[in-house]
Amino acid sequence: MFVNRIIIRSGNTNDPFSSAPLEPGGTATIIASIKAYSTGDRVDFFFASDASNPQWQRIGTLAPKWRDWQDLVMSYTVPVDSVTQAVRVQYRYGTSSTSACATGYYTDRDDLVFDAIDPTNSPSLSSQPSESAQPSSQPSISTQPSSIPSSLPSFQPSTQPSLQPSSQPSLPPSQSARPSNMPSSQPSESARPSSIPSRQPSLQPSNQPSSQPSESSRPSSMPSFQPSTSSQPSKSSQPSNTPSLSIIPTSNPSESPSSMPSMKPSIVIETVTTAGSLSINQDICSFSAAQLAGFVEATTKTIHSFVCSDPTNKDCSAEVTSACGSGRKLRQLQSSPWQLEYQVIETFSCEVAACTSAADIAAVSSIADAVSSAISNAMESGAFLAVLSANIILTSGLEAIVFTCLSAWGTTEEPVTDVSASVGTGRFYPDWFYGSGTCLEDGNEPAHMVNNTSWVLGSLEECCDRFYWWDTNGCMKASGSGLWYADVLNEVCVTDCKSGGVCGGLADVSSEKLYADPRSCCESELAWRYVDFCEAESFKSECYGGSGLYYRGDSVGVNVCVKDCDPESGDRTCGGLVKESWIVLHDTAEDC
Repeated sequence: MFVNRIIIRSGNTNDPFSSAPLEPGGTATIIASIKAYSTGDRVDFFFASDASNPQWQRIGTLAPKWRDWQDLVMSYTVPVDSVTQAVRVQYRYGTSSTSACATGYYTDRDDLVFDAIDPTNSPSLSSQPSESAQPSSQPSISTQPSSIPSSLPSFQPSTQPSLQPSSQPSLPPSQSARPSNMPSSQPSESARPSSIPSRQPSLQPSNQPSSQPSESSRPSSMPSFQPSTSSQPSKSSQPSNTPSLSIIPTSNPSESPSSMPSMKPSIVIETVTTAGSLSINQDICSFSAAQLAGFVEATTKTIHSFVCSDPTNKDCSAEVTSACGSGRKLRQLQSSPWQLEYQVIETFSCEVAACTSAADIAAVSSIADAVSSAISNAMESGAFLAVLSANIILTSGLEAIVFTCLSAWGTTEEPVTDVSASVGTGRFYPDWFYGSGTCLEDGNEPAHMVNNTSWVLGSLEECCDRFYWWDTNGCMKASGSGLWYADVLNEVCVTDCKSGGVCGGLADVSSEKLYADPRSCCESELAWRYVDFCEAESFKSECYGGSGLYYRGDSVGVNVCVKDCDPESGDRTCGGLVKESWIVLHDTAEDC
């Protein structure tokens, strides 16, 4: 079984969450869930306007993006000449064919029948009609008005009132819970004003104050928008229970500040920025500007889904800050060992104004640890690649690119804060007391190191070179650089990090050279290994199926030329995966 499931929905491929009905003449998207055994196979899409007598018309053909389960999507226009329609998805060996009934041992096809109904031909009926915030521009007209008035009358008067008002006013006038916000141009006059004041007094007070102002034992709870000014303001012995609030503090502080602290102190927001870097085993720096921008969009969504997993948390965001060493402009200039650099920004309310309490420091550490753990766990489990692959499929501009056997790796930096950020002393000393394996800049150097240039140096790099010369890499960055180095004993390349995934432990940069990717590491440090196999082994890849080229079979005990592929794939010409670089590979069996 190659075709597992077919789904059809309204909308195009860029509208994945459309819930609109399927309508004749509208756009529909077919989603085919398939299991591909080769990226050389093909998947055909067809439609028929009459499912009872299908005349299949070809929509298009797609190639699998990798060997395994995946979703392929194709859009088309729903025919208008029939209700019960059908679509067909056909998986076949990668030969040239336009038939909806292709033959072959590996051919598989499934059909899906559905109804496309014009909603205007079937209006809904309801005993409880819905309320509309927008009245109809073409209301119905009746010579016999309803004897039962609406239980939900309009709150907004008609914009087209009757030209012939009734000659007999209503005996029981209507009552409204919401009086008109338009006062009468001819208000009534009364010699005896109402004893009950209006619940909706005028918002524009008179510019001529009353000569007989009212007196009240209870002053207004709403302060005046235009308070009086005085050159000699009085001092109150009773401070206000509801003091005024201002986003612009006064330039003249009080001469008699309160001895009681505020019951509602100001809130200080701390911003925590955690930077990170990542790369994949595809040359994205050769993409066009539009393709690179699409890949950045897909990656940003992927990072955000793991580090800001709570959709209600508005205090978390993620963005890619550099692509191929170009900064935010996303030009293709490779000047960094990483393809993409990003940052995750989160905020929280501090306990103290300087954001330096134990709780504030713990909050910063917790946020940074959560970001680092979320990314590393997602990469190690394969979830990061799964979400990234799905986002790539849904991103415009990447349709023509085939991402095969995708792998990714990366690292995160120490967090940077805004409020509690320390400038530092500029004096670095070796931390031999706590044994952290690095140099500190906290101004707490022991007494025998103070003012001694033999112990205190001007930069972290100088201090690491002098006092941790056997592990300067670990001293400079305790979590490792995330770059690659050769594990000669196991004949693979590993990343410079402590544990997990493809980590090989912290590298000794005095003897081990670091590389931006495993392929460069394999080519330079493990030259006797076939580079494609070495790269796949370094990634611990489960989807590598060989190069597909041919080599002499006598190296595996047969007297014919065999293909560089896994025999478990079912291909009888496979002789096994080539592991050594000395084996000569040929394009075809005939050349071999």
